[in-house]
Amino acid sequence: MKIDDWVQKHLDPRVLFLTGVLVAAVFLIQENLAVKACQVLFFAALGRFAGKRINFIVSLVLLSTVVFVNLLVPNGRVLLNLRFMTVTDEALRGGIYRGLTALGLLYISRLCIGPRLELTGRFGSLLSRTFYYYYALLQAQGFQARRPIASLDRILLRAWKGRPGPVERNGEAFPAGRTSRAGWCVPAGLVLINLAAALLSVLELV
Repeated sequence: MKIDDWVQKHLDPRVLFLTGVLVAAVFLIQENLAVKACQVLFFAALGRFAGKRINFIVSLVLLSTVVFVNLLVPNGRVLLNLRFMTVTDEALRGGIYRGLTALGLLYISRLCIGPRLELTGRFGSLLSRTFYYYYALLQAQGFQARRPIASLDRILLRAWKGRPGPVERNGEAFPAGRTSRAGWCVPAGLVLINLAAALLSVLELV
């Protein structure tokens, strides 16, 4: 059984979603660059292990773009003078920090937002459907750069037709509002690991 299938069968999607919100909040306040980089690598590795699509080339392009844009506003001690740009230490550090933050949030969303997330209320229903299409786009295959609109339209149409039904476990429908004992290990582990990372930063042990 795939890890992603196991999570869907043993963990309420709403619990996983709230776990992602908590982990993202802890991740956002992390100021130690080394610890934040380790967290991003951890999220990426966990995503690959869970069977999520993690494109490291796209991630590198995203990180490089954020760093480059941040370097356009020099700040701090000059590290390197180029013809078209002055590289400063604070701008470089800020760019890396913002780039890692963007990557970390992207990986967290891929881990904690699934196609079976159902939130209550009219707004919750709209939010759930939005998250579902977001998940479908992240996991989509068949995008063509030469025909972006047409290929994107096909991807969204497949996602609309393929909205999943209830999960089954041992041949019986598994209630969406329940999480098995084994399933609770996932959110507990994610939260504890990230709280430990935050504690390391606060105590300045890294």
